[in-house]
Amino acid sequence: MSTESKFKVGDSVYLYPIGWGIIEIVNEYDYKIYFHVINQSRFINGEIRNLLSFTEYNIEGISRERPEVKPKEGQIVWVRDSEYRDWQISHFVNMNTSLNHKYFCSHTNNDENIEGFIYLTTENPHETAED
Repeated sequence: MSTESKFKVGDSVYLYPIGWGIIEIVNEYDYKIYFHVINQSRFINGEIRNLLSFTEYNIEGISRERPEVKPKEGQIVWVRDSEYRDWQISHFVNMNTSLNHKYFCSHTNNDENIEGFIYLTTENPHETAED
């Protein structure tokens, strides 16, 4: 990081998610900023300094959901078109997340008669925890 600061004492800066603050101290390693919303000053250092901005912003696209694991081609899976329909055993062929029926499977474990499905699981939905 450059030793020359982009910010100066007295600058109004924004730091998500805290909000707006005024820079009180600038040095080589950190800034001391008074944040209005928490009515306190905080030292901001390290990579967090890169989040300071002269304009308000938000952070989108962050997810805490685990990504869906793609089954292996030919793997036995259970599929259905609706949450109200029965599960069917099938063989996984491919997946396309941009389509409504995103799971493509074949009931015969070959590339003939491939169908698209909305729901897929690799765990037998008919087994219960007591089995």
